[in-house]
Amino acid sequence: MGGTEHLTVERHGATLVLTMNRPEAKNALSLPLLVGLYDGWLEADADDTIRSVVLTGAGGDFCAGMDLKALAGKGMAGDQYRDRLKADPDLHWKAMLRHHRPRKPVIAAVEGYCVAGGTEVLQGTDIRVAGAGATFGLFEVKRGLFPIGGSTVRLPRQIPRTHALEMLLTGRPYSAEEAERIGLVGRVVPEGTALSAALAIAEHVNACGPLAVEAVKASVYETAGLTESEGLAAELLRGWPVFDTADAKEGARAFAEKRPAVYRREELHPGPLPGPARARPVRCRGRGSGPVRRRCRGAAPDPAPQTPARLKWARRGRSWLWRGWGWVPVGAFCGS
Repeated sequence: MGGTEHLTVERHGATLVLTMNRPEAKNALSLPLLVGLYDGWLEADADDTIRSVVLTGAGGDFCAGMDLKALAGKGMAGDQYRDRLKADPDLHWKAMLRHHRPRKPVIAAVEGYCVAGGTEVLQGTDIRVAGAGATFGLFEVKRGLFPIGGSTVRLPRQIPRTHALEMLLTGRPYSAEEAERIGLVGRVVPEGTALSAALAIAEHVNACGPLAVEAVKASVYETAGLTESEGLAAELLRGWPVFDTADAKEGARAFAEKRPAVYRREELHPGPLPGPARARPVRCRGRGSGPVRRRCRGAAPDPAPQTPARLKWARRGRSWLWRGWGWVPVGAFCGS
């Protein structure tokens, strides 16, 4: 496991816990903290034994945002990490979840100050728990600054626009109770218990099928800016392949046998989803002049074998489904 002097990494079963550990500065963002965060996101993505991530802060605070003393020119700790920043100028945005979205669910456990850049990092998390004494807010405009961590885009998409604009334009603090009321956090728990509550939520996530969890999360974010019809089509792309996994079959067996499921991230289909250009031409026969009415010999994309059933061909889109014998376009079959 990684970590830096300002970011500690721990494992709690299948949960990776990332703790911003700069309590003397209310966990203000520093180079070691940003590098540690980004490395933590990469570790979670790369390790399939990790099923969820909890992000929290040490010393009773979540994160007070950027180190303003460093911004004023008084220097920032962690010069040894500057080479990492030079090699990847986008690293700090990825660390703050502005330009990176982990494929595993990220649960925020907030105590104390979660303001400015801390509230911006929060918007990149999936599930949010706050202690009763937590404080939120985007204070940038009070300092003559711009909340460039993504808040002018993300916040109005996550909470009602009027609340988003009030938070962005007034720079005032918000209590945990008010943050819950406007939808910035999902639940408020007694002060000092946010981490234990977040770990309990993580255990619920960890008990679910990991392929299903990751596909559901991806679908929610991928379809956020689409129309309903576009979103429903995209959902099929993410959702149908999950049904053809060993995990899906294990879930059904476990339910029938009244036992906990044992998921192993096993997929039944080989290789990546092929593109539409790889489909072989279809030879149609039978009556009818329209493509939907014709009786067709099914066309599976290379290198899958010819489909065993005769299918009704209806070219409607560029989506593909795994049907056991190979990938076929969505809408290309209506039964035998």
